[in-house]
Amino acid sequence: MGLISMTARTLAVFILFILTVSASALEKYVIVRQSDFAGEETYSVMTDAEFKELDRELRKEGFMATKAKMMAARAWEEDESNEGVRYPSSAVKRRKAKVVGRTYRSEMEADDKLMEIEERLMEKEAEDEKREEEREEDREEAYKERFTSSKGRGSKAQSALDRQRMNRALTRREEEKLRLEAIAYEREELHDRAREVYEEQIELLKAPPKDEEEEEDEEEDEEEENGDH
Repeated sequence: MGLISMTARTLAVFILFILTVSASALEKYVIVRQSDFAGEETYSVMTDAEFKELDRELRKEGFMATKAKMMAARAWEEDESNEGVRYPSSAVKRRKAKVVGRTYRSEMEADDKLMEIEERLMEKEAEDEKREEEREEDREEAYKERFTSSKGRGSKAQSALDRQRMNRALTRREEEKLRLEAIAYEREELHDRAREVYEEQIELLKAPPKDEEEEEDEEEDEEEENGDH
């Protein structure tokens, strides 16, 4: 009898193992490009089922977007720290997700492809930064030439005057760059707070808070269940 029971358990474990392996073999993987509320993009590997669930969630968010923005604007206005500052609704983007490329039969294969995509993105980012640095150098050289009136043929006094004018102008230009960077930083901080408020309203719409009566009913149900045990 003991041998039969052991054999049955072994068979059950074996069948469960086969079913698990079969389900894993049937699982499909995709590379997903997602954008957040700031519009920033990231790539990740998901199962086909995970992507479909995410897609459903984002569609749901899309239907709630207009109401969520109205709620966010109201919550923003009620916050005294935002007095005199309108809610920057344009700072909030809709989250999106899209499958990139084909479906993969194994997670490892999808991960390998994801690494290729990320490497290409890093290379492109480095190239863009290098081009921007070169453009900035060209702009600075052109800016300096505007203050070199003598072209190397004038007197020493004129050349010294040109250098002084150029240095003052470059200092003002650098100060203006710093001022604009500070403004951009403050604006991004403001937009970050706006997105946080919006996200809070989206979460409230997804799972609205329960009223006191519902909470009391749930507590009574829990007490009854505990009493039955």
